[in-house]
Amino acid sequence: MDCAELVKFAEEFEDILISKTHPFLCTESGQNEIINDIQEKNLNRIIAAA
Repeated sequence: MDCAELVKFAEEFEDILISKTHPFLCTESGQNEIINDIQEKNLNRIIAAA
């Protein structure tokens, strides 16, 4: 899967508020980044791809 291309594709949709990559979402810092994004943008769902 080409994650960079997936990010570019997702950015084309106005309903998608955040589209980005992170090298290690399973780490504590990666999980904290997800939590912060959810709280800052008041998200009610996420999609993660690996």
